[in-house]
Amino acid sequence: PARTLRGRIAALLQATIVASSLVSAGLLAPATALAGTTANTLTLTSSAASVAKGASVTFTAKNSATAATGVVTFRDGATTLGTCTFSKGTCTFASTALAVGAHGIVASYPGDTVYAASTSAVSTSAL
Repeated sequence: PARTLRGRIAALLQATIVASSLVSAGLLAPATALAGTTANTLTLTSSAASVAKGASVTFTAKNSATAATGVVTFRDGATTLGTCTFSKGTCTFASTALAVGAHGIVASYPGDTVYAASTSAVSTSAL
């Protein structure tokens, strides 16, 4: 019976009901939405290549897909500097907290239901 369309739909509904019951009982973690697969490019620019200690530097992440939604994370190596939320595929983050020295900043976008995850090239800043 599972070979017919009606049988497949019935089996799928039954599996969904069982899974839902297990989630409700705390026996199964709910599924998370998968990121989309549409390619996009994330670019990162900074307001200055070098700044004085304590001065503000602004980083701008721009997605080639202006309809992309979600949060961009800015990192200096393994250190998270901050986040911003896309508006028409662009967002900015400003910081005065960078230590003296060279920094390799990247922006990363985890993707949304349409667009795939992407990471910018390294933007070098120095204090």
